[in-house]
Amino acid sequence: MMKSSGIQRPTMLLLAALTCVLTFLPAAEAMICYRCTVLPRQYVGEKDQPCSKFDGSERFYQDCPTSTFCMKRIIHYRLTNGTTVTTAERDCAFQKDVVQAYNWKERRWHPEERIDKEAYGEGCFKGEDRGTPNGPSEYCFCSRNYCNSASSAKLCGSLVILAFLLMKLCR
Repeated sequence: MMKSSGIQRPTMLLLAALTCVLTFLPAAEAMICYRCTVLPRQYVGEKDQPCSKFDGSERFYQDCPTSTFCMKRIIHYRLTNGTTVTTAERDCAFQKDVVQAYNWKERRWHPEERIDKEAYGEGCFKGEDRGTPNGPSEYCFCSRNYCNSASSAKLCGSLVILAFLLMKLCR
């Protein structure tokens, strides 16, 4: 008589595959990104949260109806004592473009909003070095909800662990 040890192997594989697919599918509704600013309080609105207090909690959530990407900008500040401080600013990626379109029926121009879905690609790149003492910022773009919280190294590590677990299940 054979004992059942819970979920059968094919069912486990199916559940693992389904979890992977659902995890990496883009959402149909607007993106939700983390948002925080490095600007001093006097230059921002009341709802803006400082990046120095970023903890990934709900108060940093931002609906992004005109974005298909989240953005994280890594900034290096060189202080007068020679030390360098690194911080990260998070937000929805800017993709909204307002163009003038002509309406032939009304015989007039009107503003029309467009979302440039191909403005960015997944991943990180260094900005242009314009000779500032702090050096160029690094910009990271991703296309999943809440994806601009962790470093790209953490995301990569998570994917490696997931692949390893799937390989163990397949044996």
